[in-house]
Amino acid sequence: MSKKCELCATKASIEDVSTILGFQIKFCPHCGKSLDQQTKTLEERRQDFIEAVRPFVTEENKAEVNRYCKYWLEKGPKARKYRFEKEATFDHKKRLNRWMINSKKFSIANTLRKR
Repeated sequence: MSKKCELCATKASIEDVSTILGFQIKFCPHCGKSLDQQTKTLEERRQDFIEAVRPFVTEENKAEVNRYCKYWLEKGPKARKYRFEKEATFDHKKRLNRWMINSKKFSIANTLRKR
C-alpha cells in the first residue's frame, strides 16, 4: 500500500516518487510538508503541543496557560487539524507571551478599574 500525501490536493504516491528518484522522501514533493506530521494521530499531535508549552508553565500562570491550550487545541467535529496547525507560522514562546499580555489587558478587573 503506497503512502499518500494527505496535506496537498494532488494526493501523490510518495513511494512512486521515491522509486523514481532513488532515495527516501521525508517531505511531500508537491506541498513540502513533512510526512512525519501526516503519520501522527490527533492525540499524538495534542501531546506534542502540550509538551512544547510545558516549559513556560509557572504556578502563577497555570490557569491562563490552560486556557491558551484549550483555545489552540480546538477542532471541529470532523476536523483533521487543530487550530494551531492551520496557522502558517506558530512559535509557542511568542504566542504565549502575546496571550499573557492580552489576558491582562482585557481582564475584567482591568476593565472595571478603567471605569
